[in-house]
Amino acid sequence: MVPREIRVRARGKVNLGLGILGKRPDGYHEVESVAVLVGLADEVAVHPVPYGIEVLCSGVPGPPEENLAFKAGRAALQCFRAPFGLRISISKGIPVGGGMGGASADAAAVLKAAWMLLGEPAPRETLTEIARLLGADVPMFLLEDVTKEGRVSAFLLRGRGDEVRPVRSRDVPEIYFVLVLMNFPVSTAWAYARWDEMFQHPADRRTTDFADPRIPLIIDALKTGDARLLGPSVFNDLEEAVATDFPVIREVKQVLCQAGALGAVMTGSGSTVIGIVTDPAHGLRVCREFRRIWAEERGHSLKKSSSLPGRPGIKELVLVGRSQVLGRCTLS
Repeated sequence: MVPREIRVRARGKVNLGLGILGKRPDGYHEVESVAVLVGLADEVAVHPVPYGIEVLCSGVPGPPEENLAFKAGRAALQCFRAPFGLRISISKGIPVGGGMGGASADAAAVLKAAWMLLGEPAPRETLTEIARLLGADVPMFLLEDVTKEGRVSAFLLRGRGDEVRPVRSRDVPEIYFVLVLMNFPVSTAWAYARWDEMFQHPADRRTTDFADPRIPLIIDALKTGDARLLGPSVFNDLEEAVATDFPVIREVKQVLCQAGALGAVMTGSGSTVIGIVTDPAHGLRVCREFRRIWAEERGHSLKKSSSLPGRPGIKELVLVGRSQVLGRCTLS
């Protein structure tokens, strides 16, 4: 009997290191990155219907057929020869165009749900093959950070981002971030094109084990849970290219560190900026001090910057751990 509904919590990710090694012959960029899943999530519900695919998701621009969740549903039904269609309902918690992988997380959730609705008709590896065809980030979101082989402290991403290696540890300490959600999206394609314009010949940073020697510092910090080591180690090669057109990203980073964050970096292609904090209490202090500095010293208002059309600004501050949202800074 086919279940009436499968619900999947699709967590977002943050990139703590993103190194661009150059452009590949296929037009994509060769990257090496460290990412972790965080508590800010979308809720994805998948229902079997007699035929067709329907996606219900408010706040996402474009026709449903262009939604990555729609493409994931179609690919799953075709691959597994499903005798029914799918109604996909997505409640967004991950910002659209925020560099946190929301579309990819939703696509992976749909693949998992369709696979479960059909009684797991193929090996799990088949889902990974489908995921790689959908998008570079999708394979990572198929993986879990708690597995029978042990807990995962991070994911190491290579190739165009679709080669995923879990970094496992005996102990995986909790880590905490202040997410600064912006009121504007950034297109991934645009961000990489902007990088191409500015940096056509990146330095060769290859070593024996890592293409980018900055990566091991981040992995070591995540394994030990040392936020003071992690803070100054975070980096993103896309950041300078994106911030050239959106200088508010630089300003947000500066204010996060001024407010007490141990380090700050843009995640993915933006626009979200993250601050590294030691624990929830530290995170709440950073949020409060950020608001004060932003309003009093920088002459901004969170409410004003989030509401003016066409003006890049801040929408919200969110304190997260690996699995849950711990606090929000409202705009009132």
